[in-house]
Amino acid sequence: MHSILANNRGYLAVIIIGTSLVGLIAALLVSNYFSQIELQKVALEQLKSDTEKRAGAVSYFFLERENDLRNLAEKRQLSIFFENKALEMSMEYGLRDSLLSISKVFERFLMDRKLGVDVIYNRIALIESSGAVLVDRSREASPGGREKELKKFLDPERREPAIIVDQEGPRQRITISLAYFFKDRYAGQIVAWISSKSLYNNLVKGTGLASKRFTTIVDQNGQPLYQRAEPPEEAVFSSIPPFTDTAAEEVHRYESVRKDDARVEMIATRTPIKDTPFFLVTVSPASEVFGHTSPGYLLLIVGTLSLALLGGMAVVVRSDFRKKQELEREIADRQQAEEAFSSLVSHAPMGIFIIQDDTYIMINPGFEAITGYRQEELVGQNSKCLVPLGYKEMMGEEAVKRLKGRTSTPFEFQFITKSGETRWGIETVAPTQFGGKRAILGYFMDITERKQLEIQFLQAQKMEAVGRLAGGVAHDFNNILGVIMGYAETIMEMCLGKDDPIYSKAEWIEKSAHKAAALISQLLAFSRKQILKPHVLNLNAVVTNFEKMLRRLIGEDIDLVKFIDQELGLVKADSGQIEQIIMNLAVNARDAMPNGGKLTIETANVYLDQDYAQGHEGVTPGPHVMLAVSDNGTGMDAETLSHIFEPFFTTKGIGKGTGLGLATVYGIVKQSGGHIWVYSEPGQGTTFKVYLPRVEEAVEKPKTKEVASTFLEGNETILVVEDDAGLRELISTVLCKHGFKVLEAAHGGEALLLCEKKKAPIHLMLTDIVMPQISGSTLSEHLRPIHPEMKVLYMSGYTENAIVHHGVIDTEVNFIPKPFRMLDLVRKIREVLDATSAS
Repeated sequence: MHSILANNRGYLAVIIIGTSLVGLIAALLVSNYFSQIELQKVALEQLKSDTEKRAGAVSYFFLERENDLRNLAEKRQLSIFFENKALEMSMEYGLRDSLLSISKVFERFLMDRKLGVDVIYNRIALIESSGAVLVDRSREASPGGREKELKKFLDPERREPAIIVDQEGPRQRITISLAYFFKDRYAGQIVAWISSKSLYNNLVKGTGLASKRFTTIVDQNGQPLYQRAEPPEEAVFSSIPPFTDTAAEEVHRYESVRKDDARVEMIATRTPIKDTPFFLVTVSPASEVFGHTSPGYLLLIVGTLSLALLGGMAVVVRSDFRKKQELEREIADRQQAEEAFSSLVSHAPMGIFIIQDDTYIMINPGFEAITGYRQEELVGQNSKCLVPLGYKEMMGEEAVKRLKGRTSTPFEFQFITKSGETRWGIETVAPTQFGGKRAILGYFMDITERKQLEIQFLQAQKMEAVGRLAGGVAHDFNNILGVIMGYAETIMEMCLGKDDPIYSKAEWIEKSAHKAAALISQLLAFSRKQILKPHVLNLNAVVTNFEKMLRRLIGEDIDLVKFIDQELGLVKADSGQIEQIIMNLAVNARDAMPNGGKLTIETANVYLDQDYAQGHEGVTPGPHVMLAVSDNGTGMDAETLSHIFEPFFTTKGIGKGTGLGLATVYGIVKQSGGHIWVYSEPGQGTTFKVYLPRVEEAVEKPKTKEVASTFLEGNETILVVEDDAGLRELISTVLCKHGFKVLEAAHGGEALLLCEKKKAPIHLMLTDIVMPQISGSTLSEHLRPIHPEMKVLYMSGYTENAIVHHGVIDTEVNFIPKPFRMLDLVRKIREVLDATSAS
């Protein structure tokens, strides 16, 4: 009985020990199973996180491409081309040069944009709204489709850059397209082809040779846009089941069939690439994510380990060791992706920040460089601490719109740097997660220089529009003034003497007409359509010769100080117009110093470099001569400075100025090929600086004037060609009165018919230049074979014609500007007729 009990106790001990061991092993295996389940979740989240980060980097890449196209559309070469086209410039002198300029800009665009060592773009084209291909630059041997194929990109609705897929046969290309508008009218389309290979190699491809994970970009139909030409990669993507349209982010488990018909379980994750029609898909073998252990093995392992405890523990240790290796590899991959993202943020040439609960919690070095604030100075501060008061509420409203998806257009705003300077920025924000909480991820760029150039360009456009209006009015108005002045002279000649009451009234008519002519002259000066006679001169000589008159002009209570550069270079300009510049600036300075002060005139040689030219619209780098006029008067604020060159703008009281003085200065400087800039502050005075291009020619010697003949009568035959009936009748009457035989023609066609019938000599043709049907210069060419003895005297009040180029008269042309006195016209005709052929 004792032995039985002892055996029973032994069996019981064995059973208890065995059961305890099996229970312990089972508990360890169950714990290991749940640990594996948690590890699988972590691995899947890591896979999804890696895909999301890659998608974020690609989204950021596409956002930069949109900014590339916006910046390209703002290039001045594009606006110059469509401006020339609107003005119907010839291909030889306007459009062709503009297209060559755009082509060079596009060529640099293709070469300069790189991702790592790879170029970003394969091709870029500019398509006119009519479908004509204006520019097509490509890095490929043949750019492919021409007009017919490129017309499909025309879309005036794409006012913002859009990422689209260009299907060219079996190939798919990623393109970015932007509608280009000129003066609010659809002018054409800018299309750029993004290098799918460069995008793939730098931002998309998988973790390395040791992993069988593949990543690519797909369109909305699930078609890969680019993949390596390798059979394994083709197999895994061709086997992916279709993703549903309702889910923005999904995970699929499926089987991929290899060449040897073996089936491999795969896991595919898809993440949308923000603000694009594409998705990022990552495909990985399930074994790399979940390992090889499954719940079905649990009972078998428990039974096996109950019979062989040590062998079972070895399997567990081995399984844990393998899982640890896989987890370490996944962690290393995740760290590599995080390091790449961190490097991208750290080296990005823009400000990147994260805001949580309306406070900064992270800024990158680019943010520090733009604002001047270090990270420790801003972290914890309110997110609107750098924004001026007037923009705070607007910034909040715009941020809400973007976070709710109502708009994706970047927002322009002003911000204040650490130094106190107010600058312009453009910002984009998006929702994100940081530390498990909702946050805002944003980036912005400093666009201050671009905004300043926009303001200068808009101001130049406004000035150009007013100038065109003034130049267009001048031609007809000068004809009207010519008639008024001519008949006033005629009336005065008919009077019995200066005591005649009619004489004084006619004299008032003539004086008023001259005042109107002077006003038109100022408008033509502003609009750069006045007629100049430039020659090489030294500005020091002009200042010195004009000094006596200038001292009388400014008065005794203002000191005139000169700083003259004795080594001053030469310029090519009209000396009379330079004197007018000095006079108008001096009058402006005198009015700014009602209680007296100091007027300083300075000349100097300067060199305007590339940096200066980039910040000042229309400046060409190179050597210049500077003429500066300064005063220590009341000065001007920024608002007044933005309008001072506009015609009819004045700060003086009613009746104390026309507002054309500085507008005239502006026009003269621009027509002379120079630039003018003003610097002023309230209470600190004002300085105007005029820059004229320096020339290397010799100073021209003044020509001796011939004494005009006092004998104005004649019996020669004069052909008068003038489309204004009133002026033509007046000229004919005056010439007949002086003994000339006059033939009249209202236009070029009538003049041609008249000359073909007239066999007797015609000694001189007096013709207007701007006429319907045929211009005066063309008419002269047609009549030269018929009447080779005929001399020509041109007249005009407008400069855009064949004998006056950019306001400069050809030296060998006989010319009289409108409006003119009738006596001056007769004297000029007598002078031309009396001149010898040699002269």
